[in-house]
Amino acid sequence: MLREIIELLPSPDLKAKIKETDHQFNENELLRIIYLYAPTFEIRLKMLSDFAEFASDNAKAQAKAYIEFEKEKLKRFTEKSDVFVYELHIKETPESFDECYICSSYSDALVCIERFYEKYANVCKEVNEYTRYTITKRKVFSELEAFEEDTYAECVLDGNKSVLKIFDYRHSADCESEIMCSECDKICPYRYDTLLFPNFVKDKDIIKYCDHEGKTVYGICLFNNDDFTDEFFVIPMDAPAVRDHAVGNDSEFNYHVHVNVPDAVIATAEELDEITRRNYFDFIEYLNTRSFEEI
Repeated sequence: MLREIIELLPSPDLKAKIKETDHQFNENELLRIIYLYAPTFEIRLKMLSDFAEFASDNAKAQAKAYIEFEKEKLKRFTEKSDVFVYELHIKETPESFDECYICSSYSDALVCIERFYEKYANVCKEVNEYTRYTITKRKVFSELEAFEEDTYAECVLDGNKSVLKIFDYRHSADCESEIMCSECDKICPYRYDTLLFPNFVKDKDIIKYCDHEGKTVYGICLFNNDDFTDEFFVIPMDAPAVRDHAVGNDSEFNYHVHVNVPDAVIATAEELDEITRRNYFDFIEYLNTRSFEEI
């Protein structure tokens, strides 16, 4: 099952580095990889269950905690109530227009997807691997209640209407304990051990990754000199420092993102358009004029 778990990692460059260095993950790390990177809800539960079959007692208990937590999230999300509505968003590709419809229940939202494609069969593209349906569960406001944020949870489905992930904002996995997960022996669904991976990116390299809308974007990896890391510090190519040459007083580092290692892929300057490629080389030339201490 080890090979199957490693294959869950989306970055081919990371998988190649793991193979090259013969990097070994412990049980808890393998468990986290399944929980974070299994492609769908059903596959996540199945792999967690399969893993528990041969894992140690501690890892088995943790796997079962994750499974129960996920099942409870889905149950809460799909429970129908008069005080909630389900906001459906349909996007056939990351660049598509965001179609939005209000539904009275989760099951009605699924029917709405079918009716949408029946209505627009002559203009809609084929459902593909990039198609996503996002359903947001919102609480209906009443004048008798105090104001509160209305977003309770969110569910993301693929083009086949298979559940990918559920985000439960009212029962999020935030532990109240002040003890770090790495130092805690308790079995709980809130466990979030830091996952360290062998570093496959050089400092100032270009990487590509997906933004929150699923669009592929490019960035420059900086301050990256560790042999193992959990994330990359990245300056996006559309950051003012790169796009507008707005540098100086460390302002070039204000607009940045943190990209999880498994979500990053090595890219080359040849993949960029001419203007972005020129901006990239100008920014690197500027960085090369500064010492590490200055940065």
